[in-house]
Amino acid sequence: MNASQRIVSPLRSLLSGQAAAPHGSPGRTKIELALPLLLAIPMLLLLHFGGDFAISRWFFDAAAGRFPLSSEWWLKQVLHDGAKHTAFAFTCAVFAAALAGHVWQPLAKHRWMLWRLLVAMVLAAGAISVIKHHSYPACPYELQAFGGSLPHVDIFEAIPPGYLAGHCWPGGHGSTAFSLFCLYFAARDAGRRRLALGLLAFVMLFGLVLSATQVMRGMHFVSHQVWTALICWYVTWLLYRLWNRLSS
Repeated sequence: MNASQRIVSPLRSLLSGQAAAPHGSPGRTKIELALPLLLAIPMLLLLHFGGDFAISRWFFDAAAGRFPLSSEWWLKQVLHDGAKHTAFAFTCAVFAAALAGHVWQPLAKHRWMLWRLLVAMVLAAGAISVIKHHSYPACPYELQAFGGSLPHVDIFEAIPPGYLAGHCWPGGHGSTAFSLFCLYFAARDAGRRRLALGLLAFVMLFGLVLSATQVMRGMHFVSHQVWTALICWYVTWLLYRLWNRLSS
C-alpha cells in the first residue's frame, strides 16, 4: 500500500463504513437528477406569475387585514412547534444510535448508515437556514399586499435601496420534513427499493403538510416550499453520490 492509499483508505472507511453502498445505475442517477427539476420548474413558473399571491389570498382576510389562521393552535402549536420538536428529537435519537453503534453490537453494522443519515439531515436543513439568513424576500404577512409594510421583491429582482431583508426564502419549516430525503437514499443504497419509495412518499406527504401549514398561516408562499424541497433533495443527492464514489 503506497502513501496515498494509506491516507485515502481510512477516509473511505470513515465516510462509507465497511458495508459500502452500491453505485446507482446510470438510468436511476439521471432520473434522480432530472425528475425533480422537470416537476418543479413548471410549478415555479406558475407560482412566479401570480400563483403564489392567488393561493395566499385564499387564506387572507382582507377586511381584517390579516391571516386569521396565523395563530390557530393546531397549525401553530401542533403542526409547527410540535413538528419542529419531533424532528429535533428524531435527530437526537439518530445521533445517539450512531454513537451507540460503536459500543453496542446490535447497532454496530448500522452505525455508518446512521452517521450518514445524521450528516445528511443536518447539512440539508443547515443549507436552508444559511440561504434563508442571507435572502431578502419577505414573508406574505410582511407585504403591503397582505397588510404589511414591505413591497414584494422577487428572488430574481434587484434589491431596492434601503430595503430591509425579509429572510423568508426558502421555507425553513419545510426543511423539517424535506431534510428526511436521506431516508430514501439510505433504503435505496441498502437495496430496499419498495421501502425507499415508501419513505420517499412519506417525506413528500410530510413536507406537503408542513408546507401547507405555513402557507395557510401567511408565513410563506408556496414557491418558498418548492425551493426548499429542491435544495434539500440536491444537497442529499450530492452527499450520497460522494459517499458512494468514495466507497468504490
